[in-house]
Amino acid sequence: MTRLIERWFPCQEVSENSRSGWGSGNAEKELFPWFAARPLAQAKATVICSLLPWPDDPFEQRRLQDLVRSAMEGYDANHSEIVTELNKHYPDGISLVDSFSGRGMIPLEAARLGVKTWGIDYSPVATLAGTLLADYPMRDWSQEISLPFDDYEGGSIDRIASSRLLYDVEYILHFIGKQYESEMDAFYPKVNGKRPWGYLWAITLPCVNCGRRFPVTGSYELRKPNRKKGDPGQSYYIEPDHLSGRFQTVVHNGSPRYKPTLIEKAKAKGRVAVCLFCEHVHDHKVHTRLMSDREAEDTLLIVADITKSGKHYRLPVRIEYDSILDATGMLELEGPFQTGLPAVPNEKALGSTGPRYYARYGYHTYGDFCNTRQTLGLIRLSRIINNLGSKMIDYGINTRYVAVLSGYAASVLVRMLCRSTRGATLKVTRQHGSHIFSSGPPVPFGYDYLETGCGDGPGTWVSVARSTIRTLRKQLDRVPGYPAHIQQGTAVNIPMPNVCLDAVVTDPPYAEMVEYSDASDLFYVWLKRALAVSNPEFGMTSNVAGVQDKTGEAVVKMNWKKSGDYRTPEHYYCLMTKALAEAKRVIRPEGVVSIMFGHDDPDVWKRFLATIDDAGLILTGSWPARTEKGQQLGKANIETTLTLVCRASA
Repeated sequence: MTRLIERWFPCQEVSENSRSGWGSGNAEKELFPWFAARPLAQAKATVICSLLPWPDDPFEQRRLQDLVRSAMEGYDANHSEIVTELNKHYPDGISLVDSFSGRGMIPLEAARLGVKTWGIDYSPVATLAGTLLADYPMRDWSQEISLPFDDYEGGSIDRIASSRLLYDVEYILHFIGKQYESEMDAFYPKVNGKRPWGYLWAITLPCVNCGRRFPVTGSYELRKPNRKKGDPGQSYYIEPDHLSGRFQTVVHNGSPRYKPTLIEKAKAKGRVAVCLFCEHVHDHKVHTRLMSDREAEDTLLIVADITKSGKHYRLPVRIEYDSILDATGMLELEGPFQTGLPAVPNEKALGSTGPRYYARYGYHTYGDFCNTRQTLGLIRLSRIINNLGSKMIDYGINTRYVAVLSGYAASVLVRMLCRSTRGATLKVTRQHGSHIFSSGPPVPFGYDYLETGCGDGPGTWVSVARSTIRTLRKQLDRVPGYPAHIQQGTAVNIPMPNVCLDAVVTDPPYAEMVEYSDASDLFYVWLKRALAVSNPEFGMTSNVAGVQDKTGEAVVKMNWKKSGDYRTPEHYYCLMTKALAEAKRVIRPEGVVSIMFGHDDPDVWKRFLATIDDAGLILTGSWPARTEKGQQLGKANIETTLTLVCRASA
C-alpha cells in the first residue's frame, strides 16, 4: 500500500505554520528546555501523511489532500475527521515509534490522534522532557488521593475533576515558590520594603601587567531611552581608584559615557579585556587562561528593582553585600542529598560544548557554573522538591503520581537554571535575563551576568512556574489522546518484535549540529538531586564522571579531531545505519520510515543517504519545508529541512 507521504506532502502549510503560531512549537518549549525544536506543524503533517494511504481514485486523492490541509489550520483542526479516516484504514488500531524522540513533539502529535506511540531517547533528560509533554497530560489522574498539606483543597473533586493534574501542579509549584522565598529571604533581602528583581555581576581578573583586579564587562548600558515616556534610560561606568587599587560603580541616566572593559579589537581573535587601571590589553588567550587557572572572582555591581515605571537600577547597599557573604558561608554547611551525592554538584565538567572547553572558562565541575548565592538557591530548590517527593510517598501517594508532580517541579527548576548561571546576561532591549541556550548549546558563560532574585520578575521561580502552568493548561485544553510511552533507550535496539509497527517517524541528530548529552549535563546534575527520591533511576549512570552516558549517543563531537573524542563521523554513521536498520526490522511490509533531516553540507547529505541504503532502505519520497528560520546550529546554518520517506528494499 502506497502511503500519502510518498506522493504528496503539505510543504507550503508546514513552512507557513512552522514560523509562528500553533505549528511553531514555541508554546511546547515552555514546558522543558531542549536543543532541537521540531515544529509541531511538521511533526503533525508527517505523522498523518505517513499513516494515510494514497488512493488510486483522483477524487479520493484530492479529498485526502484537502483533509490534511484543513488539519494544518490549528492544533486540533478537523481532528475528528482525521481520526475517523485513520480508524477506517486501521480498524485494529495504529502503532508508531519515534526512535529519536527528544522533546517528544512527534509522539505528542501521534498520541493526540489516538495512535499507540512509543518514544525512545538516549538521554534521560530528553526522556523526562518527552514524558512531561506527551504522556502525563493525556492520563486521567482524578482518582489520586488528596495531597498531604493543610491548605490543600483537593477534596473538592467536582471543582477539579476535569483538571486534577493542573490543580495539583499549580498547588505544588506555588508551595515550592513560597518555601523557596522563605528559605532564601535572608540572602535576597528587601530594601525599602521591596525585594529586588535582579543583580548585575561581573567577573574580575588580575591584570598581568599591574596586578590589580579589574571587572570584565561587555556593556555599560542598562536601559534604553524612551522619548515617548520621557525616560532618558540608564547606564553605568566603573571608576578606578589608582591609589587604593579598588574601583566603584557609578549609575547614571542616559547612554553609556565610556567604553566597557571587554571590547572588540581590530585583527584580534575574540574580544580583548582592557585593564581599568593601566589599560593593558589582555587578548582572548590570556583572559581565558586566567579563567582556566581559577583566577576569577565574582563582584556585585548593580541591583535591579521593579518600580511602577519598570526596571530601575541602583548601587547595592551594605545589607546586600553582607547577604552574599552569608550565602557563601551557608553554602559550606549544606549536607549531601544522599550518599555519594553532595549538595554542590561535584560531577566533573571534563569536556566541551562545541569548540569551547569548560575548563577554559573556569568550569572544572558543574558546581562551578554559578556564583555561590545562585548555587545555594539551586540546592535549596532541589532539596525542597526532593523532600516534597519523600513526604508524599510517606503519606501514601501513588509513587507514579509523585514522580509526575516532582517532574513538573523539576522542569521549572531546569528552566530557571537556564537563567541562573554566569551565561545569563542582561537583555537591555527586553529588560530580562537571557536564556543561556537561546542561540544553541555553547558553554553557558559570560563575564558580566544577571542573577535573578527569589521574588517575582523575569527568570524567577514565580515567573517560570507561571508560564509552566500556562503551557500545561494549553495541553490539557486540547483534545484527549492516547498517552505516548516515552522511555530511555537506544535507537539501535528498539525493544519491539519484528514487523509490528505501522510507521516509524523520527527526527534524528543532524551529525555535529548539537551535542545533546554534553549540553544537557548541566540539567542532569541538578535533576539527579531534585528527583533523588521520586525518580531514583534517573540518576543512575555508567559514566565515571557522574554525568549522562554517551557511549551510544549518535552525534558527531564538533572538536573530535583535536580532542580525540570517540564520537567521530564514523561513529555517527555506524550508529545511524544500525538505527535505520532497526526501523526497517520493526516496520510492517506496507509501512514507511519517515525521517526529518537537515544540513548545509553536501558531504553530510551524501553520507546520510548512503546510510539509508546501507540500512536496507530505499528512498521513495522527499519533501522540503522551511522549518529552521536560518538559525545557526552547531557548525551549520540551515533553513530548510527535508522529510525523507523510505521503505524496506527487500
